[in-house]
Amino acid sequence: MQGFLLRRAAWFVLTLWAVVTSAFFLMRAAPGGPFSAERGGDPLVQAALQARYHLDWPIWRQYLAYVGPFDWSAQGWIVGDGSRIFGGVLAGDLGPSFKYRDFSVNDVLAQSLPVSLELGLFALFFAVVVGVSAGLLCALFPRGKLDLGVRMLATAAVALPNFVLAALLILVFVFLIPLFPVAGWGDFAHLVLPAIALGTPVAAYIARLVRAGLFDALSQDFVRTAIAKGMPTRVVVLRHALRQGLLPVVSYLGPAAAGILTGSLVIEKIFFIPGTGQHFVNSALNRDYTLAMGVTILYTALVFALNTLVDVIYTLLDPRIPLEEA
Repeated sequence: MQGFLLRRAAWFVLTLWAVVTSAFFLMRAAPGGPFSAERGGDPLVQAALQARYHLDWPIWRQYLAYVGPFDWSAQGWIVGDGSRIFGGVLAGDLGPSFKYRDFSVNDVLAQSLPVSLELGLFALFFAVVVGVSAGLLCALFPRGKLDLGVRMLATAAVALPNFVLAALLILVFVFLIPLFPVAGWGDFAHLVLPAIALGTPVAAYIARLVRAGLFDALSQDFVRTAIAKGMPTRVVVLRHALRQGLLPVVSYLGPAAAGILTGSLVIEKIFFIPGTGQHFVNSALNRDYTLAMGVTILYTALVFALNTLVDVIYTLLDPRIPLEEA
């Protein structure tokens, strides 16, 4: 276990460096800048802002100052209250936000990440409960009308983009049947529609995986032996086949959880949820380099951590698979 985690940590450092480096130079290569529209484009104002945030430095020097304290002549980043912050990414300092000038990127992420995590966890819970339940129903009543109906719905949910589903949910449950608020954040009612829109495609995938995994498990010798001895089918499925049938779901949950957390950009924008995804969209529109970089780094860390966690859980569910091969 220790060797596995050390190797993963080394790969994480290498991956994070590659992501930070490529994203940094690609953002600087894009046309426009964070202060292009300041005060009607006054050159003096723009020059002062560029100097304040070190954007008048050569690109290589900006990179060294952003990654870590390599440029010892730098005097730190100046934030909205006039104070300076030091360190760079290596010290956990993501710099000031160019758009929200009274806040650093760390402050913005600390406020928005809990919102995105709450939305993502509820959407993942909805997807797992609905997907596993639908897959179980298909396995308990195979090749019937229920099985056919669930498969058709799952296919439609997979093919339907979540932003289209969000629009349909708003049309039905906000305007036609006014049960939920259209947007905002604050209580449970604001969470329901975006979580359903975000989790429905994942639930469809899980339902298909559970159905296929259970059918494969039911063909195993030990399961057929239990059925031949007169054990009820439902008991065999729940006690013996379900554990093995869930293995494909566990493998999928890592990328699925990461996809829910990082794929909430459009959903947060549609429902005006003050999460990390909406900040990422706004940072791209506003050329807020540091905020966009901060969200990119955060999403990279989440994806890597979730995939590592899934590998560990997969090995715990099936000890025959070595952790190094998970």
